[in-house]
Amino acid sequence: MLFAGCDSFDGYPQKSALASVVSNAGISGGYANSVEIHWDQDYLSYFFDALGNGNTASLANTNAKTLATYKYGSNPYFVPLVFYGDQNFKL
Repeated sequence: MLFAGCDSFDGYPQKSALASVVSNAGISGGYANSVEIHWDQDYLSYFFDALGNGNTASLANTNAKTLATYKYGSNPYFVPLVFYGDQNFKL
């Protein structure tokens, strides 16, 4: 599993250079745009908490977006992760 920061998956759903390099990974995720640092910190914390509770990457991503949006509201710099690969991945 690989996660990367701002613009790492720019151009989603077309693969960015980084996404192309890791295309053989089971799952990889990043942001399609720039994100605000506090959003990112909380978002990833929510995401990994949900993964740790046995959720799939897809469900953990939805959960993280819901919780972070509840805390921060809407903003162009508050975007969810995008994935390539098996979104049913579990820890």
